[in-house]
Amino acid sequence: MGDVLLLTNIPRPYREPLFSVMSECLTASGHHLVVGYYSNLALHERRSGEPVDRSKSCYDSVRATGIDIVFGSKVLSIPTRAVWLVASRRWAAVVVGGYSPTALASALVARMRRTPYLVWSGTTIGFEPRLGWVKRRLRRFIVRGASGCVGYGTAAQDYLIEMGGTPDRTFAATNCVDPATFALQRPNAVDGLDRGTPTEILVVGRLVRDKGVELVIEAARPLVGRPFVLNIVGDGPDRARLEELAAQAGLGRHVTFSGTVPAAKMPSVYSSADALVFPTLRDCWGLVLNEAMHCGLPVIASPFAGATRDLVRDGVDGWVVDPRDTKLMSQALSRLIDDPGLRTRMGVSALDRVREIAGVDRSAASFVEAIVSVTGGDRP
Repeated sequence: MGDVLLLTNIPRPYREPLFSVMSECLTASGHHLVVGYYSNLALHERRSGEPVDRSKSCYDSVRATGIDIVFGSKVLSIPTRAVWLVASRRWAAVVVGGYSPTALASALVARMRRTPYLVWSGTTIGFEPRLGWVKRRLRRFIVRGASGCVGYGTAAQDYLIEMGGTPDRTFAATNCVDPATFALQRPNAVDGLDRGTPTEILVVGRLVRDKGVELVIEAARPLVGRPFVLNIVGDGPDRARLEELAAQAGLGRHVTFSGTVPAAKMPSVYSSADALVFPTLRDCWGLVLNEAMHCGLPVIASPFAGATRDLVRDGVDGWVVDPRDTKLMSQALSRLIDDPGLRTRMGVSALDRVREIAGVDRSAASFVEAIVSVTGGDRP
């Protein structure tokens, strides 16, 4: 039935299982998957920094980088390679990731060549409140011309439909991580016993204002003297300010700033914790929720993340709390600190939930369904 080209920015370890399962499903449908990476890893502001193990991959990957012109901290990419790749053969379908200039140019070339293309995006309604008129029109033009669309979750699916995606050809392929990497490694996590050690509350993310870490510090202020430790994992320009805020709140012995932790060590970080707080003020998705829930942690999750909508059932797997409501967040923290049995029940529910909703097989199946709805291939 032909080859399918998927264009995305950079190789990421957490995408590897998804692409591998997609490749197997597409092969069963009469297709072959080719993944093209169009961003220069050395210049990418969110570069992974972790090697991708492709020893068991059954799909082809190619470099699709263009010409990069650097202006201080800004990079202008001319998508020569990606455009050439789209035009170089007759693809059964092209999947363009996101709305970067390279993705937009690749979609336009596919459209001119009458090659069916799909838009794959995690952007959600309200994520970019200051999006300019020109960018919005370009996105609508590309999405309306697409033969299908795939969102990271249902919130991204809604955005694609708002941008003009055909509802019956706009799918949600839930963002996922490798469950083998973030497997439950907490032998005492299911007994619900109070072991007399401080409750470890984990916060994982870049230390910038949009991540809402200062709101967790404010919520923890009334809990001084209680048996808990707030472990903040990550780094960024706000670290010094947040350390000062924690000290001013009297949380010195309750807060640890652990800095950046290599991805390979994150499973053990989750496994040593008792709960996760995800206080973001804006996130398309939020993979830390997937990771923590795979490790059996209950979560306090912000409603301003796409992942919260799909993964977290309020009062079951944790709580959905507006991080700006620090009083409510403080109450949620207090309940987790006081009740190890509650932590265990919610953690078990969280693990079941993420396995059900964000398993690799399920996400790959949804993605492949979107592709074959465009190509007319056999459904696996």
